[in-house]
Parts: sequence; C-alpha cells; structure tokens
Amino acid sequence: MTRTLRRRAAPVILWCMLMACLVGRPDLPVAHANSKANAEVTHAVIEAVDGKQEKELARLAARRDVDAWLVVDALIVGGRKDAALAYARAGRGLDFAKLPAYVRQRRPDGHDAAVRAAWAAAVRAEAAATAEAWNSAIEALLSVQNAGDAFEQAHTQLTGARALDALSREREAATGYAAGARAAWRIGWMGGAVTGWERAGFAARHAFQFDDVERYWRLLADTNAKRENWPGLVGSLTNLGSLSGELGHHDGAVALYLEAAGVLAKHPMENAETQRSKLGRLAWNTGVVRERAGRFGEAHASLEAALVHLKDDPYGSGVVSLSLAGAQRSMGRYEEALTSCSVAAAKFRELIKQGGRAAAMGEVGLARSEAASGVSLHRLARKSEARQRQLSALEVFVRRRSLPDQGRVHQNLGFQAMRDGDAKAAHLHNSKALDVSRLLKDKNLACHALQNDADTFTVEGRHAKAIEVHAQALEIAKELGSLRLMRDGHAGLARAHVGSGNPTEALRHARTAVRYLAQMLVGLATSQSASAREANGEAIRIMTEAAVALGDPKAVSDAVEEGRAASLLESLEGRERLRKAVIGPTLLKLEADARREETRALALYERAVRTRRLPEIRKRKPLLAKARTATAKIVERIQREAARGARLLYPKPATLAQIQATLRSGDVYVAYLEAGANMHALVLTPKGERIVDVGPSAELTAKLDAFQPTLEAAQGPAQLAALKTALLEKLKFGAKTKRLLVSPTGSLFRAPFSALAPKRRVVLVPSGTAYRFFVDQEAPQARGVLGLGAVDYTDRPKLSDLDGSGPEVKAIATTELLAKKATEAELRVELAKKRQWRAIHFACHGLPDDEHPMRSALALTRAAPDDGLLTASEVLQLRVRADLAVLSACETGRGRVFRGEGLLGLPRAFLFAGAPRVIVSLWKVDDAATLALMRAFYAAYAPKGGAKGVPAAEALRRAMAAVRATPKWKHPYFWSAWVIWGRGD
Repeated sequence: MTRTLRRRAAPVILWCMLMACLVGRPDLPVAHANSKANAEVTHAVIEAVDGKQEKELARLAARRDVDAWLVVDALIVGGRKDAALAYARAGRGLDFAKLPAYVRQRRPDGHDAAVRAAWAAAVRAEAAATAEAWNSAIEALLSVQNAGDAFEQAHTQLTGARALDALSREREAATGYAAGARAAWRIGWMGGAVTGWERAGFAARHAFQFDDVERYWRLLADTNAKRENWPGLVGSLTNLGSLSGELGHHDGAVALYLEAAGVLAKHPMENAETQRSKLGRLAWNTGVVRERAGRFGEAHASLEAALVHLKDDPYGSGVVSLSLAGAQRSMGRYEEALTSCSVAAAKFRELIKQGGRAAAMGEVGLARSEAASGVSLHRLARKSEARQRQLSALEVFVRRRSLPDQGRVHQNLGFQAMRDGDAKAAHLHNSKALDVSRLLKDKNLACHALQNDADTFTVEGRHAKAIEVHAQALEIAKELGSLRLMRDGHAGLARAHVGSGNPTEALRHARTAVRYLAQMLVGLATSQSASAREANGEAIRIMTEAAVALGDPKAVSDAVEEGRAASLLESLEGRERLRKAVIGPTLLKLEADARREETRALALYERAVRTRRLPEIRKRKPLLAKARTATAKIVERIQREAARGARLLYPKPATLAQIQATLRSGDVYVAYLEAGANMHALVLTPKGERIVDVGPSAELTAKLDAFQPTLEAAQGPAQLAALKTALLEKLKFGAKTKRLLVSPTGSLFRAPFSALAPKRRVVLVPSGTAYRFFVDQEAPQARGVLGLGAVDYTDRPKLSDLDGSGPEVKAIATTELLAKKATEAELRVELAKKRQWRAIHFACHGLPDDEHPMRSALALTRAAPDDGLLTASEVLQLRVRADLAVLSACETGRGRVFRGEGLLGLPRAFLFAGAPRVIVSLWKVDDAATLALMRAFYAAYAPKGGAKGVPAAEALRRAMAAVRATPKWKHPYFWSAWVIWGRGD
C-alpha cells in the first residue's frame, strides 16, 4: 500500500472508535463502512434488549463485521450498561470471552472527557489531513495516554499510532500499534489486537523493519486462528506470503499461499463467488512467485488454476492471463504467450462494455495486453505487427497518463528498433524512456534506456559515443547495485571496444561481465534464466573475439572455458532439483541461508532505491556487499567439500596450464570456437598451444548440411572426406598424435569426428574443465555389463518394437533387464546393488528434445509410478556407477546447442551423473549394423572370460572399422554415427 493511500484510508480502528464516541450524535458524518455497521448494531442491540428479543440479540452478537468491544463501549457511554452486559453475554468465542467481566467492572460515570476529546481531535485531523492537525492530535493524545480504564488506554495508543503513521513517522507508529495491540490482547479486546498487529506490520514495512513485520503478522495470524476468524487468517497468511515473496523467500511464500488456500478449502466462505475469487488470487500469487523463482512449469500450472477460479471475473482473469503470457515467454513459448494475451484482451473488452470505472480499467488492461503481445510478436520475427501493437498501447498510456507503462513500452520499442537496425527509431524511443525516467525519478529505467541507446551507437559504428553513454549507464548501475545492469554495462562496453579496435579493453570488460553473471547464477534465484543464458553467450562471444584478435592462446582458453565450463541447466527449476540430489544437507542449508540473506539484502536495498531515501541507501549498500561476500564464501566451501555437485553447479573454469597438465604424450586437445565470421581452433598439446583459423563458419556449416548420413545419399563417402579436409587438415597433427580430444561448438556438434580421424582415438569433451573433472573422478575399473533392452512398447503405439535390441543385450550383458524388467525402478535397484559396472548399455528408443534438452529421454518399459521416460534431468539425479554408459539408440547424441556453453542433453547428463565416458549416436541408426558394431565393441572393451579389454575410444575405433570393412555396410550411414564423450580411456 502506498504512503498516499495510507494517508487517505483511515484504518478500521479509528472510525470504529469514532462511532463508539458519537452514539446519538447524527450531526457528525459517518466516514467508514465498519463504523456504520457498529452504529447499526449498537442501536439494534438496544431495541433487542428493550424488546426482549433474545434470538435477535444472539444474531447481532454473531456478526463478524463489527467489533464487540466498540459496540459495548458505545452502549456504556450512552448510559445503557444493561444492554452492554446482555450483548456481551449473548456472544460466543474469543472476542466475547472477557467482555462480561469488563462490562460489570466498568462504571458508567467513569467516562473521561479529556480522553474522548483527544480522540475527537484525531477525528478532526483525519478530516483535515494536515500535519498541523495531526501534531495537535498527538499532543492531545499524549496528555491522556495514562487516563481512563484499560480499554481507553489501549484505544488511545492505537489512535496515537495512527496519527504518527499519518505523519510518516513509521518506526514510532509501528511501536505504538504494537503496544496498543498488546494492551488490547491483555484485556481480551481481540478486534483491537488484530487491527494493531496488522497496522504495526504495514508501518514497520514502510520503515524497512522487516523482521518486525514478520513478527507482527505472525501474531496477527495466530490471533485470527485462535478467534477462528478464517477469512482473517487467510488474509494474514496472504500478507505473510507477499512479504516473503518481496524478500525473495520464494519457497516460504509459496508455502504460505498454499496454507491459506488450505484454510479456505477447509473453511469455505459463505459466498461461493468470494470463495472462488480468493482461491483464484492465491493461485495467481503462487504462480507469480514460482515464475520469479524460475520454476516456470509450476508457475504455469498455478496460473492456469487461477484462471479456472477467476473465469467469471473479467479483470482478474485478464490480469492472470497476462501473467501466464509472461511465464510462457520465459519458457520461449511465444505462440502460446500470444494466445494468452488474446484471452486477456477479450476479458478487458468485457470490462470496457460495462462503462464507468470498469471501462477505464479495461482500457488500460487491453493496452497492456497489446504491449505484451508486441514483445512475443517481435520474438517471432513479426516485427511490423509487434511495433504497431506497442504503439497502439502507447497511445492509451499517454491518454491515461500512465507514466510507468509509457516508460516500459518506450524501453521495449527502443531495444527492438536497435535489434532491427533502425537507429533513428531506437534513439527516439530511448530518449522518450529517459524523459519518463526523469519524471518518475526511476534510475532503473534510466539505466536501461542509456544502455539501449549506447548499444544503438555501437550498431551505427559510433563506438566512441557508445563508450561514453555506456560509462554513464554503468555509473547508475553501480549506484543501484544491480548485478544484471552492471553485467550488461560491461558487456556493452566490451562490444563497443571491439568495434573501436581495442581488443585489450574489450577483453577486460567482457571478463568483468562474465564474472557478474557467475555471481548472479551462484547467488540469487532469477526468473531471467533465458536472458541470463543469452547474455552469457554474448559476453563469451566478445571475450573470444577479443582474445583471437590479440592472438593470445591463454586468453582464448579462458574465454572458451568460461562459457563451456558453466554447464548451465535448462532452468533454475532443474538446478534446484539437482542441488538437492548432489550436495549434502548441511552444505545445502548453509547455502540456502546465505542465499536467503543475500536476497533479503538486495530486496531492502532496491526498496531504498525506489523510495529514494538516501540514508537508507547508504545503510543498505554495504550490507548487500557483505551478504554477497557471505554467499561467495559458502560456494567456495561447497567447491572444496562437494566435488561432484560443485563441479556441475558452480564450475571453476580450468586454466590453459591445468588443461595441459591433464594431457598425456600423444594427446591433442582441440577446442573449436567462432570469432567474427570465421571458425577458429585452439590446439593444445602437453607442451604447446596455438590458434588456427579454420575458415568461414558459413562454409563449414554448408559442408555439414551437405553431408546426408542416409543410404539415399550416394555421395556420402565423398562428403565425409570433404568434412575431414575442412575441419582437420589445417590443424596439421603430427605423426605422434594418437588421441584427439575435441570440444565442438555450434553446428560442429553434428560432425562425426570419430569417422573423420579413423586411425586415431577420438573423444568429444564438453570443455577442458569438464575433461579435467572426468580425469580426477575416474573410478577403478569394474567387471560386468548391465544391459537394458527388448523394451515393451505395447502401450505406446508410436514407438515400434526393436527386434534387434534383445539379442544385442544378450550378446554383451552379464546382467539383463529385458522386456517387463527394463524399467526405471529396476535400473535404480541394479545401480544401488553394485559398486561399479564396467558398462551400462541401453538398447531402446531415444527421444531427443532439441527445444528442452533436459527433457530428452530414453524410452524404457512403463511401470507405475514411473512414466517409462528416463529424462536427462532424471539422469542427473542418479548416481551412475559405471565406467561407461552406452546409449545404443537413435539420435542420443542430439541436444540443444547454446552459444558459449555447448550441447545440453543426454550425453552431458550421463557424464555428470558419474559415468566418465558415454557412447551416443548422431542420427538414426541401422538395427543390424548396430548389433554388429556393439558386439565388436564389447569384444574389445569388455571381453567375456575375464580378459583385459582395450580403452573405450580404441574399442570404438576398432568396431567402426570392422563394420566399415563389411561390404554391405561400407556406406558411412552404417558406422559413422557413433561418438564417445568424456574421458575416453
């Protein structure tokens, strides 16, 4: 609630007090609905007592919309102690528990005129709404603070707190409200206690005393629970949920909203429409918090539930539909987001038809729907339509004088125009956004507008001007303490310096941007996982380009490893699940506490910035820095003590020297990277390093596109030779090179590197950092092969039976999980039984998901409660105890390639789940040729009878050669799909 609203809206306590004082004085105005109810009940009680209507008296005592103590006070002051006692005895519950005793001991002639005069002064101050009137009321109230009985003293404290609140003396007001609430509780005045705790919380919130806010509202919730005031309890829990969400405690906020929904379900409202409305708003709040936490799937479900409850509420369902569109955009589902915006627009049009205030709300809501749809349309490359919708929305916001909405639209239009190459339009909208930011004194908006403008200057080639404006924006970002804005500022400066021909400065700023990104990912949860990923790729690209321009292999290695070592998961939702699976409970709690304090510190700092309170800003900034340092320290401890989990979740990029230290004689590590229009390769040996210009990236991609691994492609062998020439010839390996460790990028993840160097052992690695991890984590070799195959697909008609998978498993496995036993549950049982397998072999269908790589799956036999889909995210939560995982299925090597990071999907999941090496296929494979290849592979790698096998990479090389030597399988389609990821040998 804003300060303006708090000054205009008198709290219930003041107006209830007013009516208690003014019974029988109709010449003074009634200014609040609850005071009207109190007055009505007061008069009705007198009539019921005089008419000896006991049932009517009981009905009046059961009303929830009045304060029994205020009614009693009014009756006593009006000389009707008999009616007061009868009313007090007729009531039930905590609100009436101590009333009869209070009425009996209260002397009707004990009215203190000075106390009542002080209360009246507060009423006049409320009407005048001036500082002078409120100060006079405070003076009058202070003079009588110890006068009257216990009820009057509690009332005086609460009224005095209201006066302090109106003067924005929030800390004093919070203390006064709390003191009045305690006094009211002691005498049994529950209504006063409830009002006191509630108002104390709001005042403390405006005073930045968030610990006090939580304490006061917890007391409020407890009081409402004891009173069995279920609507009040729902409201209290909702307030607590909002507070937790504001402080970034997303789990706590969701738990409170769900608890409130549980209370509503157990104690429904009398009015079914009100019940639906409250449930809908709770589901909406839950969805918004889950989206902020990056849990987009859960957010989507909550918001859809909210729509069901609010289907008859045009405004509520319209706003929730816009929230749903936001969640869908965060997941990259832009078409669905457009549909949700259309639903919202339809709901707001219903409001417009109603006329009056509803029409005004509908018009603004409709404009927001148009603006939101414009964002999605731009993402879908429907640029002209996107611009038109946002300009249409802007006209409404200008007419309605909605400055924040105007600022957001200008910011979006400026950014989109910059992306579209329309510099003139970009500068115009950025200038308008800056004008709005000055009117609103919104430094966040100003920083965004300046950064957009600076990036536009970079696009225009005006690099000196871009550097100047980015520097201005960076100063604001530092003042705000925003990691995201500081990251974007340094990335922008890096882009501008690349364009100006200063790679040294570009490299420095790009490194700083990446460092800020790492802090964001390690520390606070954020709903911006998609934009964080995009920003990470951009910063890595600039680092790489600058390092290549400098010709510095060490800097190139740093750039490559910063990006690829990050190994970001698809979403923070997956990140949270994985953290619980791989980090011990003690470290997990320490990290959660540190993250909570950092989130809280940031929320308090940002609130201080928004309210432009300089003393509070100066106080909060060092506390935020301290909290961030504490988070970094616990992450360092996790990196020391939880090796596997830390390497995956909080990777520490390896240096060039550390990567070289893992290489053996005869090893060559090749990291492909794009810089500008060309593909380059960083080539490392144990004692040397060089950067090689491989050639234009577009030409390499064209050669990959031309290579069609199908039988119909008659030129397959020739195209394979062309790929070899393009990708490997310029690297000039020496004769002593025995093993290639290749870290691909971009389209090169589709290249069959094992087939390109058939005389050498070839191993693919996500990064040098990851390879170093696999070497460090190598477990002793074990015996036995666990094989899953002959999967039962009878309940999934779209998946055909794999006739060769059963014989394949029987030929190579020592332990078989076939048909009905090839389930997720049986796999987990076998993994838990044995300390280490020589190999785990999956002969089944692979289901790649390029859009959501962590949903890529191996299709196993379905058995409740599992769905039969072993997804990449589920693999990450397993402990795969094996020297090797073989995914003998179609396209298991596919996934989604993220710029700067590499490929996400099943291969990386198995590597980080514990298998130091994984064999996968790049395309759909032939059943019979695969059976022959796998038999040849296992005969070399894990021969039966106890003989020692050869390393996995060498075994794969031999198996591919054996299949290639078979005349009917000579074509690359039959043998070149297979690659090995990880350690290799």
